[in-house]
Amino acid sequence: FGNLLLTIAVIFASTSALNATIFSATRASFGLGREGMLPGIFAKVSKKTHTPWGALFLTGVIIIGVAVFLPTMDVASSASIMFLFLFFLVNICVIRIRWNLGEELTYGYVMPLFPLFPILAIISQGILAVWLHHMSILAWIIAPLWIGAGFALYFLYSKKRAKPQEHDLLVIEESSEPEGTEYRVMIPVANTDNALHLAVTTTLLCRRRKSRIKILHMLQVKGSIPLTNADEYLSDGKKSIIEAAEYLKPLFPITTTVRYCRNVARGIVSTVIEKKINLLIMGWHGKIKSSLFSMGSILDPVISKAPCNIVILKDECKNKQFHTILVPLFGSANDSLVMETAELLLFHEEGQLILLNLYGKRKREDYSRTLFSRIVKSRSVEYSERAPGSGGSVEAILAAAKGCDLAVVGIEGSSLVKMGRKTLTETVATELTIPFALVKSSGRVEEWAKRIL
Repeated sequence: FGNLLLTIAVIFASTSALNATIFSATRASFGLGREGMLPGIFAKVSKKTHTPWGALFLTGVIIIGVAVFLPTMDVASSASIMFLFLFFLVNICVIRIRWNLGEELTYGYVMPLFPLFPILAIISQGILAVWLHHMSILAWIIAPLWIGAGFALYFLYSKKRAKPQEHDLLVIEESSEPEGTEYRVMIPVANTDNALHLAVTTTLLCRRRKSRIKILHMLQVKGSIPLTNADEYLSDGKKSIIEAAEYLKPLFPITTTVRYCRNVARGIVSTVIEKKINLLIMGWHGKIKSSLFSMGSILDPVISKAPCNIVILKDECKNKQFHTILVPLFGSANDSLVMETAELLLFHEEGQLILLNLYGKRKREDYSRTLFSRIVKSRSVEYSERAPGSGGSVEAILAAAKGCDLAVVGIEGSSLVKMGRKTLTETVATELTIPFALVKSSGRVEEWAKRIL
């Protein structure tokens, strides 16, 4: 009698699960058809019953075909692998959403120890999926083929037809970009006040490389304005792009783009990743308007997430000639880019670099001299070394900056997120009384990880 009850329970449970699967598959395919990511037939709705008959019919055909032509054990194992893969993607998306949209979303609950639990879930799902090959080897053939077909459908059909959403990055205008292997540099211009300044600095930083310059303007439109009306705000952006392009065109190949994203920082980072930018040059007004950010709501996320080298120039650097530049060296991956940037910003590549040794015992005594000999190309550039006093790194930088025209400081740490105190970068940026540039070098492993996330 017990076996009969158990059998009936399994039949009802399976029927319920199958019913839920059919309706969820139908609803998902209907939504994808409505957004243009599947053929239009999936979005067809019955005028009489108001149900998505196209999605329901085609989903039913696939389910019946699988049930008729494949063994039950193999179908169950294949479904299990695909469910594991589905939740694997969910955990990847949790990490990506927190990484890319962390400052934009309002959370009812914030996961502690992030991203520990998604990573543990991903590892567990991988172990379970591998174990399933004992149940059915055929499942490990069917499931990857089905998943591969989904990826192929997305890249060959859906990606180009997907309708933009409110959070998407929209390309309003963009010039064609020729093929090439040049060093890719991007300068985001906000207005005509900073466009020419960034263009002049770009010529200095790129003069030794075969570079291609991309000028980006991110439209800033109020959240209440629909995306279809974003082009009404184009005039200021076009003026700034034209001003920068006219200065740079005689010297470098130029491409321009005007884009829109609800979050400007995410739009800049997305463009960096899409265009495979090597160097990002930005300006900073020098004011910290919010206690939540070290450098601002745009710069902080860009510095943390952009997978490329970054140079940030304070507005005070405009129209200045630099003959003596302070170069603090921390013994980090930024030092080479800091040294190179400092040399290129020297007036006519002549002058003096003040090397402030803040690396202590982490490097050899001749570290700064060796780095200077390896990086600096101009024979007209001299250097002198200074050791820090009894205070900390910030005090040493502020003291050494006296008498210098410019300071080029590496951004230490992977993030500028505040933890109840000022970061070294923020302290130096707010207390330095001379013009300065902030520099961050992106290592290959770090760059690879950021491009994926």
